[in-house]
Amino acid sequence: MPELVHRRTIWPQIVLLGGWGPVLLCFFWPVYFITAPATIALAIWKWKAPGSLVHGRRRVTMIFGLLGALLQIGGLAAFFYFVSRR
Repeated sequence: MPELVHRRTIWPQIVLLGGWGPVLLCFFWPVYFITAPATIALAIWKWKAPGSLVHGRRRVTMIFGLLGALLQIGGLAAFFYFVSRR
């Protein structure tokens, strides 16, 4: 008899929060060193994980989260580029 699933972690929402949460909620840039690589790693690791029981896979949400993480990395690169030019 298969096991009944009562709840399931929705990984795309966690990736979305990790990608855009630090950008929208706090502009404390050292946080980006942790959240950006963790978000990208989580998105790659959980790309084929089963989706929500109600809404399905939600790959678009995961892509938007990845874009937020890439924006964080781009912001860090721009910051260090402009600081090093001084």
